[in-house]
Amino acid sequence: MKKAVIYTRTARKNDAGVEAQILDCVKFARENGFDVHKSYNDNGKSGKNTKRRAFQKMVADGTSGKAAFQHVIVYSLDRFSRDSMEYTFYKSLLREYGVSIVSVTDDPMTLHLYDVICSWKEKEIELSEEEKAAELAYEYNRFRHSQRIKAGREFMRRKRSADEWKKQ
Repeated sequence: MKKAVIYTRTARKNDAGVEAQILDCVKFARENGFDVHKSYNDNGKSGKNTKRRAFQKMVADGTSGKAAFQHVIVYSLDRFSRDSMEYTFYKSLLREYGVSIVSVTDDPMTLHLYDVICSWKEKEIELSEEEKAAELAYEYNRFRHSQRIKAGREFMRRKRSADEWKKQ
């Protein structure tokens, strides 16, 4: 049997959604040959960031090197994370330790498309950072050039003043 844990999350505190997610995940696990031995639940936590106690505990357990599970079952990917960069980071981190994310409601094509979109967004951010660096370098060089011109003008003004003084 494939060893797994369940991760659930709801944004509203005291929401019955966590229990419903657990039931659906357990049913999915039974039907697909997963042996679930633990559940991590974040009730009343936003998916916009990963600063969630149960989430961080699940990641720590999955990356400890002696993880007792190879799969994290989630009701849907947005329960894991709503931030594509954090999703990509934590999915890659868990994958390094042989742990995969399995979604109950998302079909394989949706999972693949989500991975493609996350990769594209990651590349887009890298490019925009490169563009920012190039723009900053351009502005810096423009500033240095203008400073040289000002210094040259100041030098010529002083030289003319000195020449005029010598003539007197």
